[in-house]
Amino acid sequence: MTLSPLRLSPLLLTLLAFGCRSDDKDAVVDTVDTAPVVVDEDGDGFSGEDDCDDNDAAVNPDAEELCDELDNNCDGAVDEGALSTFYADGDGDGFGVSAYTVEACTAPEGYTEATEEDCDDGDAAIYPGATEDDCLDPTDYNCDGSSGLTDGDGDGFAACEECDDSARSVNPSATEICDDIDNDCNGEADVGAVDAETWYQDADADAYGDADFSLESCDAPEGYAALSGDCDDAEPAMNPGATELCDSLDNDCDGAVDDNPSDAATWYSDRDSDGYGDPATGKASCEQPAGTVENDGDCNDKEALAWDGATEVCDEVDNNCDGDTDEGVTSTYYLDSDEDGYGNPSRKQDACAAPDGYTDNSGDCDDTEELAWTGATEVCDEVDNNCDGDTDEGLTTTYYLDADEDGYGNPSRKQDACALPDGYTTNSGDCDDKEPLAWTGAKEVCDDADNDCDGSTDEGVTSTWYLDLDGDGFGRSSGSVDDCTAPSAIYVADGDDCDDTDVAFYPGATEGCDGNDYDCDGDVDNDGDGDGYSDVTCGGNDCDDADAAILPEPGSGCAVGTTCLDILADGYTTDGVYTVDPDGYGAGDDPHDVYCDQTTDGGGWTRVYYQDSKLGGFFAVGEFEKNRTDPENYRYAILNDLEDYRRGGELEFLMRWPGHTTYSLAMQWAQTSNPVTDTAGAIPTGYRAISIPYTNNGWSAGLQRSNVSTYSLLDGTMSPLSNWYYAVGTTYCWGDTTNGCQPAPAGGAHIAELLVR
Repeated sequence: MTLSPLRLSPLLLTLLAFGCRSDDKDAVVDTVDTAPVVVDEDGDGFSGEDDCDDNDAAVNPDAEELCDELDNNCDGAVDEGALSTFYADGDGDGFGVSAYTVEACTAPEGYTEATEEDCDDGDAAIYPGATEDDCLDPTDYNCDGSSGLTDGDGDGFAACEECDDSARSVNPSATEICDDIDNDCNGEADVGAVDAETWYQDADADAYGDADFSLESCDAPEGYAALSGDCDDAEPAMNPGATELCDSLDNDCDGAVDDNPSDAATWYSDRDSDGYGDPATGKASCEQPAGTVENDGDCNDKEALAWDGATEVCDEVDNNCDGDTDEGVTSTYYLDSDEDGYGNPSRKQDACAAPDGYTDNSGDCDDTEELAWTGATEVCDEVDNNCDGDTDEGLTTTYYLDADEDGYGNPSRKQDACALPDGYTTNSGDCDDKEPLAWTGAKEVCDDADNDCDGSTDEGVTSTWYLDLDGDGFGRSSGSVDDCTAPSAIYVADGDDCDDTDVAFYPGATEGCDGNDYDCDGDVDNDGDGDGYSDVTCGGNDCDDADAAILPEPGSGCAVGTTCLDILADGYTTDGVYTVDPDGYGAGDDPHDVYCDQTTDGGGWTRVYYQDSKLGGFFAVGEFEKNRTDPENYRYAILNDLEDYRRGGELEFLMRWPGHTTYSLAMQWAQTSNPVTDTAGAIPTGYRAISIPYTNNGWSAGLQRSNVSTYSLLDGTMSPLSNWYYAVGTTYCWGDTTNGCQPAPAGGAHIAELLVR
């Protein structure tokens, strides 16, 4: 039910305002204020324009909405959010039904605000909580869904027989406990509860009661305490929890007065009468005992000069009681065992005066050595004299261990010392101190050691050993081993075997002329170099069958025959230089070059002498080329060459002067003296005189000869001073041109040559 209050419109309020205007015509207006006038009639801070009721200060836009049938907050709604719900109560028992409700500020007549549901709103005796004490009445008076005849909590008692049929712990036979509930339904809650506490009368209110006056209760009764033991319940300062004080009372109720009172002073024994007591002797007392003081600052109650705060003096007493004796007033002295005036810094003692054997200098690093102290001069004596941490620094020599006694030491095994230690040397050049033949600069020998210490063993001095599978004394080149000695009997020093599976093949083996290279020279002996000439050892005439550039042709290195006459028979018919080997291939002298005249008088002539008088010397080619200016060699060397050339046979001589149409001569080619003794006389045995006379005849150009003579030299030795050959072939002019002596040909000299075959 909502009532609407009387509201005044803004127009009415305005009219009322005009009706209240003053009629005083005598008023004088001095100033006209043109600003708009703001009117707040109820003084709530809001003008009539914003205030929905400017006559009620409780009504304005900021007001709290109340349940008073007014629009307190001017939001256009009345009592919104402030109404209460009320329930219809038809029987007037104070309990209604939820089916009929009304919202209002106060309960209308016939309504209640109780929220419990009335199970019968037509009977005022029936409502929630009503008493059901008639066990014969089947009515559910308390609206719990059952009548007094029922046992709702199942505790064996009907509702009419107990005081709360909703709790099993509440019934006439239940035990009363302290829970503010009448458990045994005797009409009193907690009376006679089995868990009630004992409380003691506390007359002095000191939380301790008198044990002679007590009662049982679940809650503390006024004037009672839970603790007993108060020995004087009229004195609050006396109880078992009180602190004993110096007041002649037994404060803590222990039966003793002023025993160990908390406010008693502690007194300390002062045996040395210095005003400071021994803290270990403290005893609390309300009165000062004789010989005691209150100050416990004496750390030595036998020493009158020692107490807390005293000035420390050097007397071996802890005067100021700080736990240290003579601190800051002593001097530090150091043990000087070697009596050098310098002490051991790790063996020190603080004292008022220097103890025996001590010094005030701590600069000794070795107190067993009287020559060692800080600042001493370092000498080489295996002692750190100057105490700088180094021994003999700058004074020692580095020595190296020489285990093999070769005079050279191991660079990694060294020792700095003042003198040479046994087994050491000053030289560090030994790379293997177990090998007396190894040191830097030593000569490398083949002994499996690095003698010269260059990091290599036996370099350049080993032998190469080759595997000799066929046992012919020559090994194959592959699979060689470099070592000082042969690894086994099947290794040999020569690795040039071209076939180590066949004993017939090895360097120097006899060739078989069968297409195999038995001697391992790389050539097959029937024509190994492919130059078209067979190897001389196989019946051919190639003197070097491994080189195609050396072949039996003129100027090509191999002899083409034994003499010029021999090669003429082989078809060499051109004049020129040829290589011949008079004693045959592989025997005697080596092949040599000669000039062969293959066109004069049938050919086959070998030039052994050639003279150009203008040049003044003997000239020939190859074997017969001699130097006339060398008397030790030229004279009889030609005879020796001729003897080798003749090989025991007969030689035919030919003397000619080429290039002349006429030549008048008067000379002979003769052997007129002994070629051995270079004297005239008998011809030695084995020699034969030679006489080739020439006469002044007009000869035609070309070959000139008078007869054919033979020359034989069987034995004997040619004297290098003999003149046998001096006249041979020399041209003489025995007169002027009138005697037939012709001048030299134009542009040349008189030329003569001697040929043999």
